[in-house]
Amino acid sequence: MSRKAQTDSASQKDAGDLVKGALVNYLGMIAKTSKVLFMFVAARVYGMETLGLYLLSWSVVDIASKFGLWGIDRSLIRDISRYHKDEGEANRIRLFGIIRFNIGLVIGLSFLTTVVVYFLIPLIAVQGLHKPNLIPPLRILVFAIPFITLTHSFIATTKALRIMKYEALIRSGLEPLVLLLGTLALIPFKMGVIALVSAHIFASAVAAVGAASVAIRKYRYLGWQHQALSAEDKKETLRYTSPIAVMDMLSLLVARSDILLVGRLMNEAAAGLYGIAVEIISVVKRIRQGFEPIFAPIVSELFYTKEKSRLHRNYVIVTRWLMAGSLLPALAMILYPAQLLSLFGREATAAAGALVVLAISHGLFGTFSAAESLLVMTGKTLLNTILAAAMLSINIAVSLWLIPKLGLVGAALGMLTAFAFVSAARLYHGYRFYGIHP
Repeated sequence: MSRKAQTDSASQKDAGDLVKGALVNYLGMIAKTSKVLFMFVAARVYGMETLGLYLLSWSVVDIASKFGLWGIDRSLIRDISRYHKDEGEANRIRLFGIIRFNIGLVIGLSFLTTVVVYFLIPLIAVQGLHKPNLIPPLRILVFAIPFITLTHSFIATTKALRIMKYEALIRSGLEPLVLLLGTLALIPFKMGVIALVSAHIFASAVAAVGAASVAIRKYRYLGWQHQALSAEDKKETLRYTSPIAVMDMLSLLVARSDILLVGRLMNEAAAGLYGIAVEIISVVKRIRQGFEPIFAPIVSELFYTKEKSRLHRNYVIVTRWLMAGSLLPALAMILYPAQLLSLFGREATAAAGALVVLAISHGLFGTFSAAESLLVMTGKTLLNTILAAAMLSINIAVSLWLIPKLGLVGAALGMLTAFAFVSAARLYHGYRFYGIHP
């Protein structure tokens, strides 16, 4: 077979993997309507203020979990995707060492994070957010951190093999379904926000058990290897993951800072309203999440094998698909914001203006989100961390300025400004370093 024919065949395989992976993820996202139903039940049955307290609690715990994860999921995807094709004995030992070290690191860091955050809860709730009533739900939900980090890590081991169905089945299907069922089961007990966080921690535990069982089944062929990963490999892993951990935390702070600022500068009910708009807009966000997990290992593999033309071709293909997938639902939200919000109750329509701005933000950000995977999976983690820090600073500054003047719309405008900046910056640096653009 000629070199050109081999390249064309490989490119077709890449495209096929992208399509299959994305379709599996989207099926999972359809299953994730359980999360939308959960928001519906929480808003209608428990009330907007209770929903706001839950969302503020979850935002704090979600951000804290990034310290426990420490970028290990990305490290697993990168390293396993590079070495899993070699079936030699030495490579099996190396793969097992990679998985054992990374999972062990996650377990230790997540428990340490849980303990530290637990004792910081009064400071976070009272001094940080001016919400003393956040203390009880936070003291329960904080124990979800080990489950969250382990779920991400175990599922990353299957993503590295370009298998997306477990992400869809567990994180997009099983976990939100258990959350919904738990919330419904606790309605008669009239526990308020405690019911929501209790259902959440149970759902996180179920997801972690499911993810662990899948990973064990997929890598059982490695056997139990007693040889540990070399000290140099461990150091290299930490050098790689540390900037990613900071970047992920900063990126999540950007994603959560708007609702945290709304809760602090306004009230719990406003946080609930804004959270509903964010949940609706997550349809656009999940479009990019359908491609990112399968595109990342492809980038890592092609960069490692120095196949620039295939890398560029996949970059262009993914960006085109992201553009179509992100802009169409965003347009529907721009045209019919009040109608969509009214499903959660008449008072939810107060967030219509914010939903329009958020739709524009996520439509733009989703279109060019493949640029992040390009930078991260090719080793530019420090640069991406700097961009994430700049994005967070812009978002907070604009939100602090506009929320007192424009309320929920001000928070959404902060997000739009930050997303526009980082999208342009990532595109520029992708072209600067690799001479490719979408």
